[in-house]
Amino acid sequence: MIDPITIGAAFAIAKSTIAGVKEAIKLGKDIQECSGDLLKFFEHRDTVAKAAVLERKKPGSEFTQAASAVFQARALRQAEKELKEQLIYSGNGDVWEAIQAEYNLIVARRKREEREAEAKAKLKRENLAETVNILLIGLVSILAAGFVGWGTLEFIMYKLKN
Repeated sequence: MIDPITIGAAFAIAKSTIAGVKEAIKLGKDIQECSGDLLKFFEHRDTVAKAAVLERKKPGSEFTQAASAVFQARALRQAEKELKEQLIYSGNGDVWEAIQAEYNLIVARRKREEREAEAKAKLKRENLAETVNILLIGLVSILAAGFVGWGTLEFIMYKLKN
């Protein structure tokens, strides 16, 4: 779990970097000059967003921590929306579209890899369960055949005595 101090620090850094990027764009600086701040913003935005998701899923978490993480994530989404609009209005809409396209590609690839890993783990569990079932059935069959053989042998020996 991400501690509240880390979440707060990530939020503060993200807010300050986005403000710096917006100001740089207003001053007419090239988007390339702001790329480091943009990367820092997105990194910290993701940290806050992950914390918000974790806090929502966590049973029995303190309401204030959960609400704080959710509100911070919401504020950063709003800041991201404003950044998008500013980039578009400043003539850098293609940069925003390229970032979004690459982001979507990376997320899709990660989700596909997670699904494949889950499917592989599930197949491994199923194969293990099938192997255990086959071994148990084989063991029971061997024991049953042994008892039948032993019973038959005992019956034959009993008949030979009488």
